[in-house]
Amino acid sequence: MSWFEEKTRGFERQADALRAASAAGRLAHAYLLHGDDEGLRESAALALAAIAACPAADSRGIPCGECSVCRQIESRAYPELFVLAPVSKSRQIRIGKDDRDEGTMRWFLERLSMTSTAPGMRKIGVIFDADRMGPGAQNAFLKTLEEPPDKTILILATANPAALLPTIISRCHVVSILTNRVEYGFPGVDEAAEALARLGSCAAGGGLRAAMESAEELIGVLDALEEKAEENVRASWERRLEKLEEFIATLSPSERKTRKDALKDACDAAVKGEQVKLLSELLSFVHAWFAQLYQISLGVDPAEIANPEIYRHFDARKLVRDPRAAGRALARAEKLIDDLRWNVNRKLAVSAFCCSFVEDAVDKRAG
Repeated sequence: MSWFEEKTRGFERQADALRAASAAGRLAHAYLLHGDDEGLRESAALALAAIAACPAADSRGIPCGECSVCRQIESRAYPELFVLAPVSKSRQIRIGKDDRDEGTMRWFLERLSMTSTAPGMRKIGVIFDADRMGPGAQNAFLKTLEEPPDKTILILATANPAALLPTIISRCHVVSILTNRVEYGFPGVDEAAEALARLGSCAAGGGLRAAMESAEELIGVLDALEEKAEENVRASWERRLEKLEEFIATLSPSERKTRKDALKDACDAAVKGEQVKLLSELLSFVHAWFAQLYQISLGVDPAEIANPEIYRHFDARKLVRDPRAAGRALARAEKLIDDLRWNVNRKLAVSAFCCSFVEDAVDKRAG
């Protein structure tokens, strides 16, 4: 296995596209790496830095992995590599008081603007956990993103691009390196997909009726999951109780009652545990639905998302709206997930979630 293959394990397809762009002289000036694995985001950022800066890359755009530049990038010692990441207790990337305030956006931008230590060397600016940039830091960075210094490539790595300004996202080439490939097979998965797809019609004029139809369908899926969990667990426990019946019959009346009460409590707990498991799978599905539509709205090819199969009955591109609306939809989904995990009234939570999509239709008419 070559150095490049080893360093790009887990995102081979994306790395091939980046090195091909480099070989053709078409690297973008800014990239947004969207991934759910912190280690993979770091590897991808450094691999892209090597693709951009290696002076001995072959005709296919593959960095050599042996020159001083490749070795320095790997160890983060490359003199033209500038890295910014959250460092404070608040885990925020601050704008900073001035360019001497180390670890802040102003400090980072000042180093990018300085003259290179050697002619022809490409500057690499990397921001890890870019979603932790505060509003001031994002606006300061946007100015450099709009007019980057010569021979500079900017790389943002994040698990949550929805936290970034749309103007930042629109100026970056988005590369998805998501690894989550959950197989969704819970009862009612197709009905859940139909309900979520229908929510998109609310903004297009479907209105409250479409929202309530989706709410009823999602609540129906939740009810079915609870019933399925109870059915599965109680059938298993009934077989277990049959085997214990002979033993329980040998106990005194008070002991029998105590033992049966304990078994009933254990069975109820097992039912609850199975219900939580199935609910978690549904909530993961809801999040994946809106997170992936948001990625597609940013320009990610539907073939590159982690779970394209969840749209198997739909044309994913037709479900996508503009990044701002797609980001709002993702935020709503995340709020619904939090609400349901805190055991709020699920019918009210689901209804409020679905009806919130009608706001987009109102905003659209107002605009």
